[in-house]
Amino acid sequence: MILLFFVWLAGASSQSNSESGASYQIKTKLPALMHWLAERPINSSMGEVGSETVDELLDWHEITRRSFDDNWVNLSALWKNRLMSATRIRVSNEIRDWYGQSGLNAHPNDARTENEIQTGDKAQLTLKILQDNEFQSCTLRLIQGDTGWKIYDVRTAEWRLIRDRLRRFDDMISSGYNPEYVEAMMLGQESCLIDDFGAQNAGDFPKAWGWKKQDDDRMRADRIYQIGGDAANTYLRASARNVSISLVKPFSYNLKDFPLLTWRWRANALPKNSDDYAASVTVIFYQNWIGVPLAITYLWSVGSSSCSIIKKEGWLYDTHAVVLRNELDPSNEWLDESVNPAEDFERIFGSPPPDQTVGLYILTTSGSSQMIQADYDDLKATRARIPTSCGRAN
Repeated sequence: MILLFFVWLAGASSQSNSESGASYQIKTKLPALMHWLAERPINSSMGEVGSETVDELLDWHEITRRSFDDNWVNLSALWKNRLMSATRIRVSNEIRDWYGQSGLNAHPNDARTENEIQTGDKAQLTLKILQDNEFQSCTLRLIQGDTGWKIYDVRTAEWRLIRDRLRRFDDMISSGYNPEYVEAMMLGQESCLIDDFGAQNAGDFPKAWGWKKQDDDRMRADRIYQIGGDAANTYLRASARNVSISLVKPFSYNLKDFPLLTWRWRANALPKNSDDYAASVTVIFYQNWIGVPLAITYLWSVGSSSCSIIKKEGWLYDTHAVVLRNELDPSNEWLDESVNPAEDFERIFGSPPPDQTVGLYILTTSGSSQMIQADYDDLKATRARIPTSCGRAN
């Protein structure tokens, strides 16, 4: 309904008695909105909206702040800006796409405004639209800023912009999902980037990753994991000698939305011992209250057949791994991987996994004086229809 009200509001004549009033200021900008709606081609993908017209009508900061109200104070400045940009694109394109498909035209005589109420820097006004010989009403909520009055919410008796179109993304963050996943869902993206290790300097420890506190001294002394590469491309480099420490990133996304996990890696120095891993990526599906994980590891190992499953029994819990690469695969060369963690989970454990992941960890390990080295890059969760690594092998 919101989109219908925007369209007809654009054709309504001004009825405000004050040129400084919210009703007057909003409606003087709406003819430009009509022109933008009429001229912009329809495209279902959510790219840049490309017009200042909607920006003049809507207060994106206020809309985003109210939409993410439960988590706003805990979001970084970077994520506040990124989610505001995603909100702008999503709402703008919904208005544009709906209008292009509706075939509606605005008629000045079919709409009128009334009941403008102003309290300080807040205001609201009622818009009544004649549709099928009946008036329908919506309320515009406005806030006054440095550039005048702007809309921050639209409401009808049954529907609200923030509550019904945007608040669910705030609920995702409250449920523990990462902002990267929420942003990808807002924009309808094909992939959710977990990490490409970009915008970092060679030699730095990778941002947003960590390790167990008990390993603090060893991690600092040995510099096992650090950013490698140059200005053209940066990646994660792992160098291990007589050490086995996992690099962990809490990262929660929904496996149903992005079924595949993809990345690329290269093994620069393969281990001689089959108990060591040249490279591995682990998906953590669940952790109990004492931190015991339910996980699947994807391996580059030696001495095991490609696409075989390795189970190791432990005192506290068992581990499960799927071998993607071995010593027969080329080293010192970037290789792409694609796995379906949910399908692998059901194949190994006999039941579907939780929809929401807990995180990932990376491990290159060496149980001897031999230096094992591997590089990792471009970890993504995706809905793209591509063959899995073992599917390609078959």
